[in-house]
Amino acid sequence: MSVPPFEVSVIWEDSAPIVHLRGELDYGTAPVLHDTFKEVIKDDVKHVTLDLSEVTFIDSEGVKILLRAYKALQARGGTLSIDGCSQFVANVFDVLGMNKYLDINVHRK
Repeated sequence: MSVPPFEVSVIWEDSAPIVHLRGELDYGTAPVLHDTFKEVIKDDVKHVTLDLSEVTFIDSEGVKILLRAYKALQARGGTLSIDGCSQFVANVFDVLGMNKYLDINVHRK
């Protein structure tokens, strides 16, 4: 069984990025998301929305990248929100108590 490739795309709405992820967010793919965050979290960007509805797996490295982005945005008075996530990711976030830090909407708006 082959693993689908990890994909990241960014759409800008009113100078705020929406980052859509697809595939497995793990040790091997987390650097791609890290590089994406470095590109979008700059200048006057204070809010980033993530669509994780097509993420099929997330490990501790993926969670670490999300928390780093959260902290970077929080330091400038911004926010990181999740608008849509798979049930697997929702369960991981629930176990880790991530809803204390992130605005998580399981069902995409």
